[in-house]
Amino acid sequence: MEFFQIQMYLKEVVIQCENVEYAYEQLQVNIAIGEENNRKVFFYIQAFLNHSAIISKIIWGSADRKDLREFRQVRTSVIQEIFQIKASSPIHLKFMISNFENFDKNLDAWANDPNTFNNLIDHDLGTTYPMSTVSGSSAKRFFRNYDPETQEANFFGQYLDLGAIKIEVARIESLAASKIEEFGNLNDNEILSKLKKLD
Repeated sequence: MEFFQIQMYLKEVVIQCENVEYAYEQLQVNIAIGEENNRKVFFYIQAFLNHSAIISKIIWGSADRKDLREFRQVRTSVIQEIFQIKASSPIHLKFMISNFENFDKNLDAWANDPNTFNNLIDHDLGTTYPMSTVSGSSAKRFFRNYDPETQEANFFGQYLDLGAIKIEVARIESLAASKIEEFGNLNDNEILSKLKKLD
């Protein structure tokens, strides 16, 4: 993997980390305004998760062309080594990425679920939980739900800790910025030596 390629990915990670942090800041601003601003709250939650998902894709990769598969394997290995990151990281948003990429399919599934029909709650701020009794055997289901106290978001029944993701994003951004600066102070031979250790 070439030096300029690594630099390109690191710079993109920094950009996406900054986008995550901006979305989080705006999320807090809009939560403070109150319930009348719920739509904007969830706009920034989704923006937060979308930019986090891009970081996740850069680190772990996603489905791609077969002719790029070998490069992708090398790239993700190098990036994971730079960020000292494991699959257990909160930024590893495999299932959330799938949910967003198959948004219409998820809507179809929910629209045709008898337990969801007429009992769907959306853009809800409060304690996150998947179901509670409404009447008899009927169930109340949350499509989008967020608890500002725990910073836990629920999309399609999947729970995500936005606070933990934000902390990990800050760590990744610091490492990426540090590595960009480090590479900028090295000569070609020193850079080549470091890349060989990462390959």
